[in-house]
Amino acid sequence: MLNNAALQGANLLDAQLQGAWLQMAGLQGAWLHNTRLQGAWLQFASLQGALLDNAKLQGASLDRAQLRSASVREAFIWRTDARMADATDAWINSSVSGPIMKFFPDWSAESFSNYKQRIEKLVPEGARRESALARVNILNPETPLREEQQMAEYWNKLQSLSPAPADYEAKLANQWRLIGCSADGAPYVLAGLIRTMDSAYSPFSSDSVEVPRLAAAFLKDDCAGAPGLSEDARATLKALRDRAARSSINPSSQTQ
Repeated sequence: MLNNAALQGANLLDAQLQGAWLQMAGLQGAWLHNTRLQGAWLQFASLQGALLDNAKLQGASLDRAQLRSASVREAFIWRTDARMADATDAWINSSVSGPIMKFFPDWSAESFSNYKQRIEKLVPEGARRESALARVNILNPETPLREEQQMAEYWNKLQSLSPAPADYEAKLANQWRLIGCSADGAPYVLAGLIRTMDSAYSPFSSDSVEVPRLAAAFLKDDCAGAPGLSEDARATLKALRDRAARSSINPSSQTQ
């Protein structure tokens, strides 16, 4: 169980978290690209500014989860209920709300049975396995789900409310500034955000004006999350900050 886990800025790329208990987990700014979260419990989880692109969220519970400025692009959201989540300023785009699942184009009863067997192999025997198996029953295609259509329609509504890319990047940068400059988890949270900013999976466009601004903010003396950063991390921030030559960053905000 990972209830209440402090995973801000963590790299959970490709992690196997099917049926995991992540209630009230701190996942702000976490890198959850392609993470397998089918049937996971994410009630009250803090996912502000998290990257859930291509995540496998089928059947996950997002009741009261915080998804402010999260990125949920090309994710798999069949039977995922986000109606009670706070998705303000989240970027929802091209997510799949039907029973088509990557690597499982025909999600049949046999596919579901094989999927449960996979969980039995991955999760140690005991209460955790039983809990995971019970939770993923929501993915049984032979069991109708009364509110499935309403769930899918709500995701479509969220997509229609998504901000424009430039506006989203500005809002995400603000979230990451709060997350990265918090003393909680310093300097590991900020180090995780830096790695993501400088990776091929960065949520910011290659010419984004927000990247040098954000890097400059992280280099300021008053950024409480920065003390203890490695020299390599600081060098990366300075390189990102110096994109200012191609952007509208205010040079007075830079820290040498």
